Amino acid sequence: MAAPVYGTDLTTLAVGNIGTDGGTWDESSNAAWDDGGGPVDEPDFYIEGSASISAQFTKTGVGTIMYDSGSNITLGTDDAILIWSFWASPPSLQTYASGGVRTVVGAAGFGAFDAYPASGSNFDPNPIGGWTLYAVAPQNATVDATATAVGGGNGGTYRTIGTAINASAQARGQPHAVDAIRYGRAQGTYINGEVADPAKFDGWSTWDNSVSTRNFGLLQLINGAYKQQGLVSLGTTATAVYFSDANKTIAIANTPMVSPNFNKFEINNAGSTVIMDSIAFTSTGVGNAVAATASRGGLEVVDNATVDLDVCTFTDMGTFIFQSNSTLDDCTFRRCELITGGGAVFTTSNFINSIATSSVLVTNLNQLVSCNFVSDGSNHAVNLSNVTGNITMDWTSTYTNYVAGTTGTNVGVTPTGNETILVNISSGIVLTINASATATVPSVAVTGGGTVNVFSTVTNTIEVVDKVLSPIVGAVVAVYQTSNDEELVNDETDGTGKVTFGSGSNIPIYVRVRLSTTGATRYIPVETPSNTGPGLNLTVTLTEDLIAL
Repeated sequence: MAAPVYGTDLTTLAVGNIGTDGGTWDESSNAAWDDGGGPVDEPDFYIEGSASISAQFTKTGVGTIMYDSGSNITLGTDDAILIWSFWASPPSLQTYASGGVRTVVGAAGFGAFDAYPASGSNFDPNPIGGWTLYAVAPQNATVDATATAVGGGNGGTYRTIGTAINASAQARGQPHAVDAIRYGRAQGTYINGEVADPAKFDGWSTWDNSVSTRNFGLLQLINGAYKQQGLVSLGTTATAVYFSDANKTIAIANTPMVSPNFNKFEINNAGSTVIMDSIAFTSTGVGNAVAATASRGGLEVVDNATVDLDVCTFTDMGTFIFQSNSTLDDCTFRRCELITGGGAVFTTSNFINSIATSSVLVTNLNQLVSCNFVSDGSNHAVNLSNVTGNITMDWTSTYTNYVAGTTGTNVGVTPTGNETILVNISSGIVLTINASATATVPSVAVTGGGTVNVFSTVTNTIEVVDKVLSPIVGAVVAVYQTSNDEELVNDETDGTGKVTFGSGSNIPIYVRVRLSTTGATRYIPVETPSNTGPGLNLTVTLTEDLIAL
């Protein structure tokens, strides 16, 4: 492959220059929205090019800077309009709920538009302020309830675009400014690259911020972390990518006025290679008390590329879709939506407090190697989907806060929502699960008429000794399940005075031990209090029955 190449699908409507943009800049013609001054070229501060469009703000109220491109634009389902805007006095802004900063999208002219909440004194980027790229998808967004259908709204026609500020008067200067306006899928593309010169996140960011192309704003380096919004496409349908990056932090922007799929990472072209090591992804807008994001951000392997993710973390994100050429080692998914394995192998990875009904969907438990699951109390760790043929699977993972599992034959239970494994098994079919010595024996919720057998290789040891701690050979050891007195083990101690057996996780058991064979030393039978396996190591001391003599 050649050196990496970066690009975007965005179409530019204006670059913030009245003399060259081709359309018309003006303030709103609606009396309630024209408290700012008329827009002028601003050569003293801008985010790209050589100027922005600014306006005075000498009256308390709402001032609007708008651009009429002269023709309508068409937006796809996940497309958005991106507007660079600036307000110089963050403390004077109204709050988000009061429309401190709104994006406006209208039909022809400057009097009919819809307004959408964008920011305010209590919402990013404030209270710091500065140039911000606002994303709005009018085909998906909720119109500001305090400014519904100004002059009749836009009626689904998108042509006149800008930002409106609701703030107190500023005595001097041009505090409100708008720069480049673009629209599209907000896609950042990464293609080509090779082992010696791979595509990287900072390669795209550097290209984006170069003098000739800046500033699309889809991946901005801010204080050591990358603020991302829109679609990151690693490879395209036509061209593969060799991408390799490590030790980066990706902060997915809080975007309240877009479609659910607006923020996303995708991997295209089966010839692509994507390697990520210690990359931390976090959706910053989840749970925001002022305005939560409409798009958590997800990841999809579209084509079965080679994907290697090591020690990566994904926090508060949406859905994930992998394929069989994907491997994930030591990765952590925290409060994410459903992860579809697609044949990928997850090794020593963590699935913590998933917000989906199941944390991960796989076709075989062998695709989960020594993983760990933590439940918020309302989901399954694993959805095995449909089992239609007799099959044996290995379970090597551990879990916390799920229903405790048990070993035995046909131990599947009716789903309640918090069992470790959920599976649909056809009638007459047997699913056998072998839990390893380091695993926590899983509970299995079953739909359908099939059978589940769970076996554990975890051993418990009962050692029987006399009063001087000498082993007693041939003592009868019976183990019972505390909940229903079911006998699980009935065996005699071996030459070392021990009985070993397997049991399920966290199953309360009690033990009865006796030795009263005629002609031999007799001992008083013992019944122990309830204990919990697996990994139980219990020593039982028998006392000689002198009365029997």
